[in-house]
Amino acid sequence: MICSSVDSLARVAVAATLSMAMLNANAQTTVPFDLPAQSLVESLRAVGDLTDTNILIDRSLVGELQAPALSAQLTANDAITALLAGSGLQHRFIDDHTVVLSRIDTTAVPGGQPMGAAETHAGLWRTLSLSTLMLAFLNPQNAYTAEVDDELAQNTIVVTGTTIEDPILSSRTGDTVRERPQSVTVISRELLDQQNLNSVAAALDQTTGITVSTVSFSTTQFYSRGLEINTVQLDGSAPFVFNDFGYNQLPDLAIYEQVEVMRGADALFSGNGEAGGTIQLVRKRPTETAQIQFAASAGSWSNYRGELDAAGPLGFDGRVRGRMVYVTEDSDSYLKNGQSNRDLVFGIIEADVAEQTKVTFGGTHDSRDTPYGGLGLPRYSDGGDLRLPRSTSLVPDWARFKARTNDLFARVDQQFGSDWNLRVNATRTKQQMTNMREFVYSPVDRETGLIGAMYGTEEHITPVQTLFDVTIKGQFELFGRKHKVALGTDWQDIESDGPVWVYPTVNSIDPFNFDPGSIGQPALSAIPSRNSTSSQRQTGIYGSVNLAITDALRVVGGARYSNYEYKWGLDFLDTTGGVTSSLRTEFEDRGVLTPYAGFTYTINRDWSAYGSFAESYRSQATYLQGPADAPSPLDPVVGESLELGIKGGLGDGRAATQIAVYRIQRKNDAVLDFYEGDGLNGSSCCYLGNGVVESRGLDVEVNGQLTRQWNLFAGYTYNENEYKSGYTSGQGTTYMPKTPKHLLKVWTNYELPGSLSQWQVGAGVNVQSSNYVSGSASVLDPDTGGFVSIPYRFAQGGYAVANARVQYEINDHWTASLNVTNLFDKTYYQTVGTSLYANWYGQPRAFMAVVRAKW
Repeated sequence: MICSSVDSLARVAVAATLSMAMLNANAQTTVPFDLPAQSLVESLRAVGDLTDTNILIDRSLVGELQAPALSAQLTANDAITALLAGSGLQHRFIDDHTVVLSRIDTTAVPGGQPMGAAETHAGLWRTLSLSTLMLAFLNPQNAYTAEVDDELAQNTIVVTGTTIEDPILSSRTGDTVRERPQSVTVISRELLDQQNLNSVAAALDQTTGITVSTVSFSTTQFYSRGLEINTVQLDGSAPFVFNDFGYNQLPDLAIYEQVEVMRGADALFSGNGEAGGTIQLVRKRPTETAQIQFAASAGSWSNYRGELDAAGPLGFDGRVRGRMVYVTEDSDSYLKNGQSNRDLVFGIIEADVAEQTKVTFGGTHDSRDTPYGGLGLPRYSDGGDLRLPRSTSLVPDWARFKARTNDLFARVDQQFGSDWNLRVNATRTKQQMTNMREFVYSPVDRETGLIGAMYGTEEHITPVQTLFDVTIKGQFELFGRKHKVALGTDWQDIESDGPVWVYPTVNSIDPFNFDPGSIGQPALSAIPSRNSTSSQRQTGIYGSVNLAITDALRVVGGARYSNYEYKWGLDFLDTTGGVTSSLRTEFEDRGVLTPYAGFTYTINRDWSAYGSFAESYRSQATYLQGPADAPSPLDPVVGESLELGIKGGLGDGRAATQIAVYRIQRKNDAVLDFYEGDGLNGSSCCYLGNGVVESRGLDVEVNGQLTRQWNLFAGYTYNENEYKSGYTSGQGTTYMPKTPKHLLKVWTNYELPGSLSQWQVGAGVNVQSSNYVSGSASVLDPDTGGFVSIPYRFAQGGYAVANARVQYEINDHWTASLNVTNLFDKTYYQTVGTSLYANWYGQPRAFMAVVRAKW
């Protein structure tokens, strides 16, 4: 079975590789130019268009410089040389079609004597533009010095569209998109700004293959390839936990440069998690030159937001740099009682404490007050749609989620010569959370039209996460070729505790005539109802080696060795604070090994083929296996991810293009052992690790510049997932039916030509096929006073949601734009839940006007 699957995947990958590789052919030639005297920017753009050359123009270098008239038959190189004559700038081709600009170095010592290493280093930082620095990192064979190259990926980010040569900025192994033999999507700052994607959920909703599922206003779940994503990493740190331990607030994206999503199992770095994928958030970094960015927005439902972003050198000839971001937001929602506000401050400082040593430290304070929003809408007990207005919110107006989050981080990067780097990274996050919850968790009775009950609690929880990792990476020469290696360890510690009050149950709720002010806020007693404690600790050791077998073929292999511990406790208290009873859960997994292997094969300059195998693990030690008189914990669920694909570049390499076919098998899933124990009555024994879930499909993505004026992000996913074997019921049925089989996400932005070049227009659409949920709900029988089980099934047909944008460049510093989401005001369920809860309408049509400035 495995061999036939691999063979079919290989045939698809090879066929796609051959067809896509034939798209690339180019030749250099002379071109007739007839350019008037005009701004240097306009002349360089014209040369780029006429010669199909990507000239990376840094406005801080070019400024208001003027170019002379040009009338001649020239190559691109000669044309650019003529335009730059006397400007103080120089150019350099870093490949056949890409040019970077820099200032002419005037720091040479008189008499032509070479400068010392420190002087050379300082001179380069003064003369190189941001674009030059970044591209020198991407092409070290053409860079000025290897010492500078090794720092560039950590110091500079330039948005020019995504290419497969771009570094994965969060990578602990130093991979580019091409070098990673797995699917990676990069959501750049440019894309985030164009679509006003200010939250992680909003960004992932526009990401290839990702299904976003809303639980409450503060809690969102993400799915990829039919499996949940529960691993987030900050700047490639140890795993960061969300949606657990009372930590429900992911950071605002204003403090991040880009979002990276790897689909499939992350064997080396994710630790305890599913094989769906990993989310990477890359923090903004200080810049070499001073800059200030400002944005103000106003939109539907009184949605107001302001951002200020200032960065640049702080002293010591630019060896100390800083950046500060401030965000304030005051907004309402299409839902009743949707008023929320947020204030965020982020600061970061980088210091070159020695020629090859850099220290980074910073922090974030994030204060947020949002409506709790409940758990969404229920359905009729048989799964029928209530057809309530989209503004319906079945929570009282006092139900709120309030959180103050303080985040501190530090990092040391130590370079050893030109080939080796040591990174030490630490983060500590503390959140003080108050969650006043009142929610429905019951279907609507068709006869009475009422919801059986509304439940509520108030939680004062303080989760603290401490993350630490150390990685050393480098390259060595063997048999005349250079190979790469990375070794490291990471550590995660989470502690969470706090009191919980249980509100009185409210019975017989009318969802069709619900009054948010009709339910008063219960007074809290001096003594809580319960005390909650939980903790988690993960440690891991990882390593990988990337071997250059030939000029075209590289083979990578590695593994992670993990330990995992989990503890949870709940104490029930009487009115004096005494413990009346307790619940305790403790389990661990030791010595879990997750292997990783893959290859990349360079077909030509723009295209590569790749394949990989990676494992993940998810602890299920809370389930016990027989015999019942001496039970033992089940081994973890193992996710085996197999992927084959190609990566390349359309638009002459400027648009990263990826095609992948994959299969994931989720093995060792717990299934009830009918011959041992009493698991049917809710006990944890006994279970067998016999369940197998399979997910398989196809991902296709194009992300970047197709032409100088046209950017495109397009991602298509086909996925099937099912209970494969080992289950007593449901075998062959869909494992995660809320994730659609077909998912298409497109966003394109175009800068109008000629005299209309100040205008940009953008449009996008998200299209998905049908999805459904099914199951059974326990409903109170008013006649008997007991509960009866009622099956339900709800299906939603496929739908499309369109978005649009227009932007006007007022001058070199100011732009104004208008975004419209859900352009045709489509009514649909963004999240399909059960008959009990978790049904959320998609947002109606909304407008957002944004003014941005940059100096």
